[in-house]
Amino acid sequence: MVEQLSTNYKTGVSIIICCYNSEQRIVRTLKHIKNQQVSDNFHFEVIVVNNASSDGTAEVSRAYLETTDLDFTLVDEPNPGLSNARMTGVASAKYEYLLFCDDDNFLCDTYLLNGIKILNEHKNIMILGGCGEPVFEADEPSWFSKYALNFACGLVPGAKEYALSYVAETYGAGMFVRKLFFDDLNNISFTSLLTGRKGSSLMSGEDSEYYIIAKELGYNIAVYNRLRFGHLMPKTRMTLAYLKKLHFGFGRTRLYTQAYANIFSDKPVKTLQLKLPIWKDKLLHKKRELRRFYPKIWFKDLKEKNLDYILKYDALRGEIQELSSIKNKYSDILEEIKELKFRIEKYKNV
Repeated sequence: MVEQLSTNYKTGVSIIICCYNSEQRIVRTLKHIKNQQVSDNFHFEVIVVNNASSDGTAEVSRAYLETTDLDFTLVDEPNPGLSNARMTGVASAKYEYLLFCDDDNFLCDTYLLNGIKILNEHKNIMILGGCGEPVFEADEPSWFSKYALNFACGLVPGAKEYALSYVAETYGAGMFVRKLFFDDLNNISFTSLLTGRKGSSLMSGEDSEYYIIAKELGYNIAVYNRLRFGHLMPKTRMTLAYLKKLHFGFGRTRLYTQAYANIFSDKPVKTLQLKLPIWKDKLLHKKRELRRFYPKIWFKDLKEKNLDYILKYDALRGEIQELSSIKNKYSDILEEIKELKFRIEKYKNV
């Protein structure tokens, strides 16, 4: 817990880069890591996790890293999913601080130095995030600034410009975490319900589980917006169709994050028909919500002026699809979260 932050880990940073078919972008990411401004006694390593890639990610990464003096490790994680890849990276890490750098993140050259300075000075911070800045392959879409947060760009809600801010959550991209936190996760027998993005699937939310548990354990989450990283925006993602798909994935994730939020805040589960299984009751409720979009949604063309309405509709569709696919497992998920909360309370009182 907060008062027990001393560890036996080596002083330094383990940079974990989880990759899926990253051969076209990984070298650029690694070059920004190589250009970090650190002193000779500042130790860090690079861990590239090849997560079920079907391209030459591992070979391209190794070929570049072998031309540098970086301390690096390449590991394979055959099971798809960001959470699986991260845990493999964590298991390989030797330093007390972890930095999760996406394969399309271009860290500013003082990222490591400033991040570790903050963590050393503020022992109450368990998770520290930065600020993403879009790097466009093509022209910036007119709608992008309004939805930049969806792409891990811009100020995190609640954060102040160029000041250390305590927040409810941050971006998973460019996120520092003390390795001690993963010891805590092991001690409470935590298993993620959200494996993160798999291939072309845009379901995410695994970071939200970290934030909820960190807060429950009494830790703080912070953002320092001088920690800047470029975030590559490929032209294939800068489309309204992709934004719709992204929000559909957000909806699927919301089913789980809302369950966490309700149980950890002791909110009662709302029901419409007590005689129905809870998943059917919830599905009935969500389908009633969806019907309110009709017939108006039929006449909403995919244009910028209609986006808010369309994206809310797609997120709700995603939530309904996820619930329809897991059915009775939803009750098991609720019980699993309740048991996790009990284990956390027990662990805090040890």
